[in-house]
Amino acid sequence: GMHLDVGRHMFPVSFIKKYIDYLAMHKLNAFHWHLTEDQGWRIEIKKYPRLTEIGAWRKGTQIGKTAEIDSVRYGGFYTQDEAREIVDYAAKRFITVVPEIEMPGHSLAALASYPFLACASDSFEVGTKWGVYENIYCAGNDSVFTFLEDVLTEVMDLFPSKYIHIGGDEAPKTKWKECPKCQARIKNENLKDESELQSYFIARIEKFLNEHGRQIIGWDEILEGGLAPNADVMSWRGITGGIEAAKLKHNVVMTPGSHCYFDHYQSAPEGEPLAIGGFLPLEKVYSYEPIPEELNKDERKYIIGVQGNVWTEYIATPEQVEYMALPRMCALAEVAWSPVEKRDTKNFLERMNKHYERLDAMNVNYRCPSLTGFEYENVFIDDAVLEIIPGQKNRVVRYTSDGSEPNSQSKIYTEPIKITETTTFKFCEFKSNGKRGKIYTASYEKQMPLEPVADEVESKGLNFELFKLKEIISSLTEMKNLKPLKTGVIEDFVFPYSDENLPQRFGVKYSGYIEIPEEDVYTFSVVSDDGTQLFIDKRLVVDNDGQHGPVEKSGQLALKKGLHEIELLYFQVGGPKTLQVFMKQDGEEKEEISGKILWH
Repeated sequence: GMHLDVGRHMFPVSFIKKYIDYLAMHKLNAFHWHLTEDQGWRIEIKKYPRLTEIGAWRKGTQIGKTAEIDSVRYGGFYTQDEAREIVDYAAKRFITVVPEIEMPGHSLAALASYPFLACASDSFEVGTKWGVYENIYCAGNDSVFTFLEDVLTEVMDLFPSKYIHIGGDEAPKTKWKECPKCQARIKNENLKDESELQSYFIARIEKFLNEHGRQIIGWDEILEGGLAPNADVMSWRGITGGIEAAKLKHNVVMTPGSHCYFDHYQSAPEGEPLAIGGFLPLEKVYSYEPIPEELNKDERKYIIGVQGNVWTEYIATPEQVEYMALPRMCALAEVAWSPVEKRDTKNFLERMNKHYERLDAMNVNYRCPSLTGFEYENVFIDDAVLEIIPGQKNRVVRYTSDGSEPNSQSKIYTEPIKITETTTFKFCEFKSNGKRGKIYTASYEKQMPLEPVADEVESKGLNFELFKLKEIISSLTEMKNLKPLKTGVIEDFVFPYSDENLPQRFGVKYSGYIEIPEEDVYTFSVVSDDGTQLFIDKRLVVDNDGQHGPVEKSGQLALKKGLHEIELLYFQVGGPKTLQVFMKQDGEEKEEISGKILWH
């Protein structure tokens, strides 16, 4: 199957049909339609008109990955007639539409429409930012279940699917812990805690749907507190939830973020449209085997399928949906239908050359395979060479070096280009239908190597300053005026203290000198979660700032032999504590920077 989130950004009926055509073309027979979210309620419910009068519209939308919100009212919804039209269209192509109505979390749009559904009756606004909100449906209020049963009754009338997806993911329990009604429910139902309260919530909805001949399916969080008796599971937080559910003899759809989240980047972020994060190239999708080795022969039968997911926080147009979904959808189709012993990556990529021509004929805005052989940012001392390796056979690559974007009249790349002066190239492949693929930019900067800044220093290691962050920050600039909590000396780029002794949110500044072995061009790279900036001799070489998951960024600098000043800034506000710093000499393998070459 394939999923599409229309809660964050929605798309016209004409495109939903087109998307279904892509599924049919690849023998993907389930369309998971994510219809409700914090940022928008997208399906008409006759009994509760405020869901679409209020819940379908937000006053603005987060700008990129900043904390800013634009002032453009955004929204819309699908009428019940449109939903029936889409269900009929899909059925004629042997595709089942599985609707998702999120609960108990991701429900802010519903709470904005009907505040009595929340733990504390208040005024709520439809979400304008991405992420997880603490206000969710109240599990202690019987009127919430009346509301959801009414909604699901209309949903069942629209969607004949055996499955009704009820979400169940990312539901913070903060408000439940504070809510007298929820606490009374825990006591009266002899539940242990809020996790079991969520299980009660899901089981109660399941009972209602089962009584109407339907089956619930939810994200793997529905395992927490005990799985509802007849629930099926979508395993998205890795494969562990799928393994656990299969061992409990529940059906599972495997859709782990590592291999099935098509909102992730398809190559290095440079030159790619803004995405939520992650890295999922075509070849990695193709490498996935949905049936975990941990399951025995009997348990394996509970893995009933695999699904690709398209979440749309950063995907605002139909063209961008196509770019993110295809050709990864093609790889998923073979993962779904071909026996593992018959799958061959090289053979698949070869066959895709012909399939791209079909997609061209359909005017699909798919992502062309990456051009390779070059770096995006390059530094050289004497001269350099630009080499481009095409991603497909029989494709023309055209380039410019005057700042303009390449077009059908630009120079054709035929052989490596020698570079002797600072230059920026733009280049791209042209598809068989004449349309331009992704534009790449590669800059080449001629530099005089920087002189060392010190003759010698006495002590190994780096100075550090540890900062406690009282609030969640989104950039290192917000750390500038803070006073350090602790200072000291540390061997290299490790955290000053063990996890239990670090503040929940913290920042670190490392400073000292790095010993460069000989004159050359050096590539420095940093892997971090969250933001980092690396300076050499007060020059910003690597900018990996911002809130994000583990991401690697790099930069180059020409340096003379000797001691050069090094400074690294880092902050962490959530997720894994990740920090690695590497150095690579031109023509050599990269190595993690160790205390052997660090001084203070």
